[in-house]
Amino acid sequence: MALDNILNLSDFLGVINDISRPYLFLVSIPFIDSDDVVTCFARSTTLPEYKINSVEVAFQTQKLQIASTAEFSHEWEVEFLVDSGHSIRNKFIGWMALAYDPSIQRNGAPVEYKTDNVQIQQLDRTANTVVAYGFVGLYPDTVGQITLSHEEDKPETFPVNFRYDYWTMGGAGGVNLDIGSFFIGIDLSTGFTGGSLTVGGGIGGIAGSLGISF
Repeated sequence: MALDNILNLSDFLGVINDISRPYLFLVSIPFIDSDDVVTCFARSTTLPEYKINSVEVAFQTQKLQIASTAEFSHEWEVEFLVDSGHSIRNKFIGWMALAYDPSIQRNGAPVEYKTDNVQIQQLDRTANTVVAYGFVGLYPDTVGQITLSHEEDKPETFPVNFRYDYWTMGGAGGVNLDIGSFFIGIDLSTGFTGGSLTVGGGIGGIAGSLGISF
């Protein structure tokens, strides 16, 4: 059925089948200095945007828009739950110290603090990966505040803002984060199979040093 010929509710329901749910996602962030991987503590985030810039070319009295270079936002934010020992937040702060340690006023080399192994997956209702994004050259540049209040009994959360160079994208059929063959960091022919994923120290859970197991 052509999508532009939908005229009633019955036609709409016959075409839409199912819709993507915002709560069906999986973030995988291996810490750069250990085998610990943060997964379920990520409470909210976004899938990254992609933009092609344009240049204006004048022709007689018309101004034509011509596609130019690709642009990535270079920023990605994730909201995390705070575990009882603040272990996850402290690890992000420790990761930032690899980029710049104020106690000795030292900037680390990019290879010491940037990673290519952070990924975000959108899942379907059977836990299969619909689309997955892998961030290249990612590191945290801001660990946000935690709000405390006698008036609240909600779980504590904190945001982390990341910087990255660009992202790669995959769909169904396996994932390939070998960016050497990518032109601008996007490969639509590769992706995830089912819900499987192996990055960094593995996705089985957060290591014992965080005091949590699955």
